[in-house]
Amino acid sequence: MPDLEAKYEQWGVPLARPYALDEAGTIMVGLRQTFPAPGVLGARSRAAGGDAGMLAEVQRARQQDIRVRVKRVFYDYYRSYHEYRIHLEHVSLESHIVELARQNYQVGRATQQDVLRAVVDLSRLHNDLADIVQQMESSRRN
Repeated sequence: MPDLEAKYEQWGVPLARPYALDEAGTIMVGLRQTFPAPGVLGARSRAAGGDAGMLAEVQRARQQDIRVRVKRVFYDYYRSYHEYRIHLEHVSLESHIVELARQNYQVGRATQQDVLRAVVDLSRLHNDLADIVQQMESSRRN
């Protein structure tokens, strides 16, 4: 139901002295309340129930979206971290290959091109490693 309203009216008060209540023709003080038409309260109740349902659905969708984002960020970090570890092992192995190629070149069992190819591969791995570190940092910030 609508709230009660206080009502005050005064009639016939002189305009020159509106505070002179003893000269007012009529003073009325009372309470007033409006009654809604039949069916209005039920319609308002159904509308409020629909709004509440919609807000609950919006909240559920937000929670689901947050879960998806958290999972995506976690898996991005997890993938980047493991890729980083694998690349570190690969860099270590490639460094050994470079050393072996240099030693073979020094004893005449490999060409200078073999050594350069191994060094180029190692530098590519270092570039890839820098990209992976950047991806890890990016996923850590998210």
